[in-house]
Amino acid sequence: METEASFQFTADSAETRIIRGNLHYAASGQPQGTIVIIHGFKGFKDWGMFPSVSERLAVDYDVIRFNLSRNGVGESLNEFDELEKFGRQTFTGDLEDLGSLLEQIKTGSLPVQGRQPAAARLILLGHSRGGGEAILWALDHPDSVQAVIAWNGSVRFEDMFGEAELQAMREQGIAHIRNARTGQQMPLERVIAEDLEQNRERFNIVERITELKVPLVLVQGEQDYRRLIHGSEQLVRRRADIEWITIADGDHTFGAKHPYQGTTAALDAAIGTTLKAVGNIS
Repeated sequence: METEASFQFTADSAETRIIRGNLHYAASGQPQGTIVIIHGFKGFKDWGMFPSVSERLAVDYDVIRFNLSRNGVGESLNEFDELEKFGRQTFTGDLEDLGSLLEQIKTGSLPVQGRQPAAARLILLGHSRGGGEAILWALDHPDSVQAVIAWNGSVRFEDMFGEAELQAMREQGIAHIRNARTGQQMPLERVIAEDLEQNRERFNIVERITELKVPLVLVQGEQDYRRLIHGSEQLVRRRADIEWITIADGDHTFGAKHPYQGTTAALDAAIGTTLKAVGNIS
């Protein structure tokens, strides 16, 4: 079997919900575990850097990148062709998707045409919204993963919408947010605002970070959004053992674009930093 093989799987996350993903085998042929990559808001597994990042991280670990079931990208894999699902993409639903995937890794039941990914050690790597969700998962399930790495992670979920959008969701039942890349007006339904309100304490990552029982590494571009940098500052202030690494000249995607136009110095640094962190965790 080619160690760099990557193939797609479709896995039921919950009733009527589907996860689509790719598994990249460890190049060493002796995987120590699996890294699970969680994309961010308006992101998807085939966006820009993620295929290349997955291949480059698959050295001593298997790597899985996957689409959250309500991220708005369906069978096309590259287009937001399921906007009705995007409109109902709650944080609770994302965490259910992640839990379903991790359970299938642990039980060796992923529908892949080859060996199952190594389940001995599981590391979460989340970008942006996915970084916050990775931290939250580890807070809620401290024995299920060995470490979390957040790339420009979000720690306050409300901030990705804005108060006007949240108010429209609550009062009118729907708001819209523009996708700068595609120009699409993407719906946000009331259920998202309700999920945030009902889970206010659970989703308070800054307050809960003192409970974290696994290593956390924050990898952040020095030109990332100020609100996200401030969030990292708050985490480190409350937990001095969190490793916070700044990537010179890195923006929110470390200079990567979609469609992918090749690597950048900042992305190379983020990948190198992550490989080193994973090695230290091991």
